[in-house]
Amino acid sequence: MASDQLLKKRIGEEFDCVGEWWLPKGSDPANSEFKCFGTLTFSRDQGITLEIMGRLGGPKLPKNLVGEPAKMIWGKSEQGEVITLYECQNAGMTVGTVSTESYIVGSVFVSKKAWFTPGEGITFTSLTLQYTHLAEWVGLSGFQPPSLDEFNEFIKGNKAEIIYKRPNDLPQINVRGFSVSIGFGNSWPSVGPAIQKATIEQYTSIFVKPRSSKEITLDEALILARGIQNFLSLVMYDTPIYPLVIEGTVRIEKKASEKEPHATMQLLYAPIATKKPSEKITSRDIVFSYRDVADILEGALNRMVIVEGDKLKLAFSEFFAEYFTPPEFTEDQFIAILRVLEALQRRTREKDYYMSKEEYSETLLKKLNEPINKALLNGDIQEDFHESLKKQLSYGYQYSLSARLDDLFATYGTEFLKLFIQKNKSDFIREIVATYNWLVHADPEYRDDALDRGAEFGLLNLRLQLFGIAVLLHYIGIPLEKVEKMFKLYKFDFLRPQ
Repeated sequence: MASDQLLKKRIGEEFDCVGEWWLPKGSDPANSEFKCFGTLTFSRDQGITLEIMGRLGGPKLPKNLVGEPAKMIWGKSEQGEVITLYECQNAGMTVGTVSTESYIVGSVFVSKKAWFTPGEGITFTSLTLQYTHLAEWVGLSGFQPPSLDEFNEFIKGNKAEIIYKRPNDLPQINVRGFSVSIGFGNSWPSVGPAIQKATIEQYTSIFVKPRSSKEITLDEALILARGIQNFLSLVMYDTPIYPLVIEGTVRIEKKASEKEPHATMQLLYAPIATKKPSEKITSRDIVFSYRDVADILEGALNRMVIVEGDKLKLAFSEFFAEYFTPPEFTEDQFIAILRVLEALQRRTREKDYYMSKEEYSETLLKKLNEPINKALLNGDIQEDFHESLKKQLSYGYQYSLSARLDDLFATYGTEFLKLFIQKNKSDFIREIVATYNWLVHADPEYRDDALDRGAEFGLLNLRLQLFGIAVLLHYIGIPLEKVEKMFKLYKFDFLRPQ
């Protein structure tokens, strides 16, 4: 089987890459004496693995036969590509006439001329990002189609004419201290006396550059890529969007033999999402196009690119984890979306409590604890029951699940309830909370009010997920009237009660 060329692969595409592999050590790490022949493989089932003949550490057996991690492994493919394997874990070895070793690989960096150096931070001077359906979302093309009359004349004259002018890049915006812009590239047709095929293809990409002299770290690159992915998935709901290319420019040591002091690194990794991307979408499938959100794009991306310590990090992580990898069972999906809605209310609303924690602790909590403490002294309750009651009361200032749902539906849900639920808000919330408590606690007290888990239950999960999308869309700056207009789109007709 021929070795795949990694530079032609997109994130998520399976590959088999044959080459030489070694640990970069010593004064000349590119010329290690212990190079091993092996195959780097990515499959959806197994992830990225490296299988080699021999041992990367040399013929001498290690003291610890249990596999040890390798921060970096260097390689060179049969195609001449320069490869850095990052965050590798030894997954086993065999010892015999021919020893073998295998590794589980975290990330793969592919270049034409440079490796990353062990012990040095992975940083980029710029990034190029491409996503599924990014071109359709942007909606700009440099091709100028002929008129019907011109097309008929081409047919009569046995000729064809294609006019292409690359669109101008779109305005730059500032996202978390980085300059972000959408730009275009294109391929050119080949030139020769006997051409049988001529192709021009336009590429739509997102370009990221630091706004200061500081370079982009690997963590920052992944945070930016994920934030933009989540944003695109929101505005193109319910089409899941995935990164195709994450490419970074790196600064390399300038030598006399090198004409350029930079190299391009392409990142490949094993996506963990299970929701399949759409093969093709039309303008009708896009909820909010670039043109619809251009005026709020900077603010929206600054809210979607979640950095460490951001108050929405947990809510976003839960929401998009469930969105890209939905639970298998409808009951689990229901619990997951309720958990996400609760987190969104906590993080996006100004008030998520009946009384401030400080006021509650200084006033009401003291009064509520008095009879509990007295009951313990009188021997009316056991110590463990006493502690349980005190712990439950300590969170008494926070909204209950029903109060959080009431707040969200009162703020964003008038049109949603009318179109998709057609029930009184209070009754619907009571049913949701009863269903949640029945599924989580199996308390018979809630069984009668719980919703029936038939065919409609799966639709309810989709309705609640759409409502969660609506909350997030308004949070990133889309006016509520536009969000409510989204509910009326034809693509959501199937969610309306028949």
